[in-house]
Amino acid sequence: MPLNDGPLVGGRCGIRWLGEMNDNTWRTDKPMQKEWEESVEAHGLVEVTMVLRVDPEPLIEVELNGKTVVCHLADAEIPECEQP
Repeated sequence: MPLNDGPLVGGRCGIRWLGEMNDNTWRTDKPMQKEWEESVEAHGLVEVTMVLRVDPEPLIEVELNGKTVVCHLADAEIPECEQP
């Protein structure tokens, strides 16, 4: 079941850190795919579809342009963006 249709995520610094959702921090180990880079708006955001899964482990599937990345819970703080 989709968590939300059309949430916005930051695209200027890649997508490794999804950010906070449901009081948890989420991240992926995948780099931003070309199909996603082409969709980054001038303000640096990308509109995606997210699906929150709780079993067998909590994860968020983030989809855009037919490409999906999986984000897992992260224990670390979100780093500052290193790109302009």
